[in-house]
Amino acid sequence: MLKTFTFTIPKGGVGKTLLQANVAVALANAGKKVVVFDADPSKAMETITGAKTGSVTLSQAIKRNLDVNNAIYKTDVENLFLLPSGLGVESYFDLGPARIAKKIEELRCDFLFIDIPFPMSESAFLALGLSHYLVMIMSEDEFSLCVESGIDLARLARHVFDCKPAGFIINRITTDKIADKLVSLVEKAFEAPCIAKIKEDPIVRKSYGGPNKRDAYIFFKLYPDTEFAAGIRLIADFLIALPEGSSKPFGVLENVMKQIKRS
Repeated sequence: MLKTFTFTIPKGGVGKTLLQANVAVALANAGKKVVVFDADPSKAMETITGAKTGSVTLSQAIKRNLDVNNAIYKTDVENLFLLPSGLGVESYFDLGPARIAKKIEELRCDFLFIDIPFPMSESAFLALGLSHYLVMIMSEDEFSLCVESGIDLARLARHVFDCKPAGFIINRITTDKIADKLVSLVEKAFEAPCIAKIKEDPIVRKSYGGPNKRDAYIFFKLYPDTEFAAGIRLIADFLIALPEGSSKPFGVLENVMKQIKRS
């Protein structure tokens, strides 16, 4: 069975999409079939991966009862595919969380990554409900805020959505302020390990592209021998070693999402 992941934290600008894209490429290079579900309206992942999408999307696959595997599209990387949501302004609640979950389970792949927008909204809650694992992305410049919000997020994932916090990544490190003792305290608070610590690299950040992401590219693909690429491989190896996920009850997800909508 596939393993499904959400990389997020209730804080923008931490580099979650860039990290997720590079880890997906590392897994694809390792021979794993990887699908990225692009649930972000900005479609940044579509541009970064070079995917050429068509008319069939997840939304269309659900409405027309099509094979969801016909809604995934090749990217510039072998073994890496993109699944567009096709939702636009349409609500995930209106489409039906249980119907979405059922279609997702029909995907034939080894890994699924769900890329969600910031701020966290209904798509983020749905992503936690669909995912087997949560990977929290933190940045050095907003470390305290990331820890504070990460504690609540880890509890929400674990106790409400049955989504296991696999660990966290400290991204864009520029100093030695985040000592091992501090990392150990955060691991205890999250009840999850630190997967990797990634140093800031201006060239890596530029790979995200400009305002329209037109000049975006996968850094790992072009520069596989860099320190950043070594960190990405470390994360990929960690995800490979995790146990396969199990099926979640569709009705439970539907009820939880309904309660969130009413609140």
